[in-house]
Amino acid sequence: MLLHYFDRASMAHSLEVRVPFLDHRVVEYCARIPTDLKVHRLQTKYLLKRASSDIVPDRIINKRKLGFFRGSTQSWLQEQLRRTVPELLLGSDLRCGEFLDPKVVQRLGVAHRDGTDFSNGQLLTAVLMLESWLRTYIPRAVAQPRDDVDLVPQLG
Repeated sequence: MLLHYFDRASMAHSLEVRVPFLDHRVVEYCARIPTDLKVHRLQTKYLLKRASSDIVPDRIINKRKLGFFRGSTQSWLQEQLRRTVPELLLGSDLRCGEFLDPKVVQRLGVAHRDGTDFSNGQLLTAVLMLESWLRTYIPRAVAQPRDDVDLVPQLG
């Protein structure tokens, strides 16, 4: 099911998605590998990296992992803060203000929008998602049932 979804989604956006270790025998074998060989101290994929060290260059094996949207988040968020959602993070009515300092959120948002500091892009994206979620779902969760709606159907 997920493979079909990822295949369609990746093709629709001209992305190359690969699943190199999908063979069920490989998956079953890997499920039996002790955890300390999968993660050794803070190094993930420990055994895989050791096994491929003679084939794959060290610069590839030791390359720092980048998140999927990391490169595009900066410009996307900057544009959102300029046009679409400035009131969400830069306005005075922050719903997440109960959890986060609104002045800090606004300061980080303005710096990102103006291009003076992009270092908090991931944090601001998370705050934007939180703010959007709070505005969308909390009102529904705390809404009072209306008197004019019969929640229990009457049997005749």
